[in-house]
Amino acid sequence: MKKLQILLFLFILFILLNFPLFSGKKSFPIMGLTTPLPYPVFVEAEFSEDLFLKNAFEYNHALARIACILSDVSYVDANANENALCACYRTLGIHENDIFLDYSPVYQKDDNDNAAYSFALLRTKNEPVVIVVIRGTPLSANEWISNLNIADSSKQEEIFHEGFKKSTERILPHFRHFLKDKQIEPKNARFLITGHSRGAAIANLFAAELSVLESSSGENMFDTQKIFAFTFATPNVTTSQNANDEKFGYIWNIESEEDIVQSIPPERGEWRFKKFGNIKMLPSRWKDSAEAFFQKKEKMDEIFESIMLRKYEPFGIGAFVPIQVSRLLTKLNGTVSSYYGFFGIRNADWIFWKIFPENPKEKKKENAETAKSNITKNRFSDMHTCETYLSWMLSLDENDLFGNAGSIEVRIKGSADFAVLSESGTILATAKNGHAEYNSVFSPVGVLSYFDRSFLGLPEIEPFSIIVQKESIFPTPVRISVSKYDEKGILIGKTDEKKLWLHAGGASVFPSGEKIEAEKSLRRGWKLYASPEISFAPTKELLFGLNAGTRHVHALVLFSPPIVKDKTSIRAGLATEANVWARFFADFAFLCNFSWENGERDMFPSARVSISFRPVRRFEFFGGATFDFADFPDDFSSKKAFSFGVRF
Repeated sequence: MKKLQILLFLFILFILLNFPLFSGKKSFPIMGLTTPLPYPVFVEAEFSEDLFLKNAFEYNHALARIACILSDVSYVDANANENALCACYRTLGIHENDIFLDYSPVYQKDDNDNAAYSFALLRTKNEPVVIVVIRGTPLSANEWISNLNIADSSKQEEIFHEGFKKSTERILPHFRHFLKDKQIEPKNARFLITGHSRGAAIANLFAAELSVLESSSGENMFDTQKIFAFTFATPNVTTSQNANDEKFGYIWNIESEEDIVQSIPPERGEWRFKKFGNIKMLPSRWKDSAEAFFQKKEKMDEIFESIMLRKYEPFGIGAFVPIQVSRLLTKLNGTVSSYYGFFGIRNADWIFWKIFPENPKEKKKENAETAKSNITKNRFSDMHTCETYLSWMLSLDENDLFGNAGSIEVRIKGSADFAVLSESGTILATAKNGHAEYNSVFSPVGVLSYFDRSFLGLPEIEPFSIIVQKESIFPTPVRISVSKYDEKGILIGKTDEKKLWLHAGGASVFPSGEKIEAEKSLRRGWKLYASPEISFAPTKELLFGLNAGTRHVHALVLFSPPIVKDKTSIRAGLATEANVWARFFADFAFLCNFSWENGERDMFPSARVSISFRPVRRFEFFGGATFDFADFPDDFSSKKAFSFGVRF
């Protein structure tokens, strides 16, 4: 019996030594920057100290989940006695004495380049693990202004983003002191480095910096195979062409292609910013078919809704928004030097002082209340918030989570109308007179139109057809080109422009990304509309009008009250409109004029011819001439009057 007890004791001891009590799934309290509840919500994630025994150059999904949890809870005030970050550290098995917090960054008038951070030491049966968590941008203006500090000192393109680099350099000495204080030899330890947004940018630079730190003997202080760096929604941090070299393969940047933050400062044109290490892209409608994406979203929503009390609201158009933002930024400021010029974006510091109040808690409460009822705000929040990244990370395994499909963009120069059709022939989106319409809020097509330019964003994984037409009397020139983007939304190629001459009765149809050829016409049908107008004639006549009907045939009523002179008139009849060229239209109206003046009444036929320019939708400026046949039928001569005005 005694031998049996000894064997049982040895067996239990073996289990405890090889499978510690803190292995398996753990429950972590979640309370982040945008979570609406005043208390934490618990989520489960697998954790074991053995996760750190793997090679950091191989992606570790279980460890990435832990990193994302820590990045999310790092936003909560860690100076409080009880907070989610310290609770998560304790869940990992970290003793309170092995936690260091610095959540009181000091900002100067012209220096906002600081960040809050924490260090923690996990003592394991193998090598010790040092955890570095850097907080993202809080609800205050200072660190947002630092995010704009690309190169405040030189106002020229530099190798590193200055605001992020300065923060990194200020954290590193404290990190080295922490290692010395805990008597940790860097080569004999393992490291987990993480952060979200601004925290991700600093964590990215921090992790890259460890690869080049040398000891007093000139040897590398750190073994990069033991540095596990996971960053989320990482802005671009460097212009170094070596940022994606294999030596930085231990850094894993998790991003959403819908997220604007991960694409700025841009990598486009003269702007050459990127980040160190690997990039993995979360699911989007451009990465998967509709069926596959919504199946994944359903799993993600289970976690997202438990944290945010609502479902996740994506844009559904992949990298289209970040691509257009990058285009706009590089157009407004073509170089880093112009970014600091008189009209440069860098001069927008004052905006952040207006946005963020002195009390961050009040701002958070306000954001939580307004987010519940504003879909547009939800989408801009959901594209970037750490709760989105966390919900994706926890809901899917590595094989289902990441995708690498690219996208295409069709650029149409010229005031053409167009439609995008699915493979089955369903119209997904149309644009007429510069105004885009979608057949569904879940349409995977992105459309941006202004003046004579239109941009169509489409996923690469699905076939589409694009029909372009212009119902003008004279041929209107339209130029079309197709650009290809990789999975990160970076431009990788562009076709030459194809010039088309479009007019009424003809159109061009082409598969997305392939050759352009005339085939068939796009017909919109008899769409009803009502368009009021105001015009003024030099004959001191002010006219208020209403057009109602279709573009081909519509009723027109013009009313001239006795404001300027005693005469009152009403003109009513039928009119037709034709597109002459580009955004110029001709309108022909045949009217009957009823007038009253000094007690006398009169009735006679009238005609009006006008030419209008329509910059967008139905808003237009017009000028024309009205012909009154006052003595008809005795006399065919007319009285002519010019007028000009606006329709909307």
